[in-house]
Amino acid sequence: MLLLLCVVVTDMSQEEQNEDLQELPRWLLDAPHFIDDKRINSFYDAVIRPKAKIEESITITVQKEDVKEIKKEFGIGIEIQPPDIVNMVTPFLRAGGGQTGSYTRFGRRKNEIRLNEINTPQRQLIQLLLQYFIKHPDRIGVVQNRLSQDGWYVNPERIRKPPKQLILLDLPPKNVVVDTPRPETMLIPTSAEFTNGEIVKLYTDDRFQSAYQQREELKKKGRESWKPFLEAYDPLDATEVIEDTISGKIEWINYRLPLNKEGKTAQIRFSPSGEYHNGDFAYNLVYMGHKHGLRIVGTVQSEPEINVLAAYRK
Repeated sequence: MLLLLCVVVTDMSQEEQNEDLQELPRWLLDAPHFIDDKRINSFYDAVIRPKAKIEESITITVQKEDVKEIKKEFGIGIEIQPPDIVNMVTPFLRAGGGQTGSYTRFGRRKNEIRLNEINTPQRQLIQLLLQYFIKHPDRIGVVQNRLSQDGWYVNPERIRKPPKQLILLDLPPKNVVVDTPRPETMLIPTSAEFTNGEIVKLYTDDRFQSAYQQREELKKKGRESWKPFLEAYDPLDATEVIEDTISGKIEWINYRLPLNKEGKTAQIRFSPSGEYHNGDFAYNLVYMGHKHGLRIVGTVQSEPEINVLAAYRK
């Protein structure tokens, strides 16, 4: 089945695309370290496939209002026109199994993007991101190093609003000094479930005992904070806790990712459904992610919680 995505633009300008024009991060075109094909396929079914089945095509018209919204949400400070939007997404169309074409009809220039309906999760993810970028720019956030910027997680109404909010996190390596009050990239393992149904706590391990006790004392005082874990964080300890505790295939595993130095965190959930090696979520993710940085695409839930759709190592 051919999935037709038409982007209709008014021929208001023939200017070449500005080289400084911001766009979706190019790292999305890399091969992911982890990708949740089940969750992405369900998301794709909800957002893309229903329109294709009912209408046999999807038409997105990029108008002045859309451009204004994209400029506002992505902080684009230069003048752009609807045709520039098509230029911005062209590399992602190629990666997502698509192509563009232009023609003029009734005095209006049309740019068509044709995408084949696909079942590969990486291409499905790219198509979903294109749909969000053009039509729901207020529901997709790109956060580079500045996790402490709280616009994406402090407003419960914003999180609950449909369609589901997407977040693209670009976390720094440990030797990068970032001008923002947040700690290094730390993944604190908290809990996991095996494919046999067994659930284990990870943050109560003896290697975390002092931090765990301090956190319990803070909870008794009405303070929900992971600050003791941040102050005592050792990526090697965190890695070994997972390696020594996990004995079966992982259904899901949760981590805490600090948002600031005061102990505010987001829960990060990976759901490999037993299809990945356990080491992919220990040394390769926790230790190497702390050392070199990490990139994540996920959906945002309340608290906040991020369900990871894909993760990319640097």
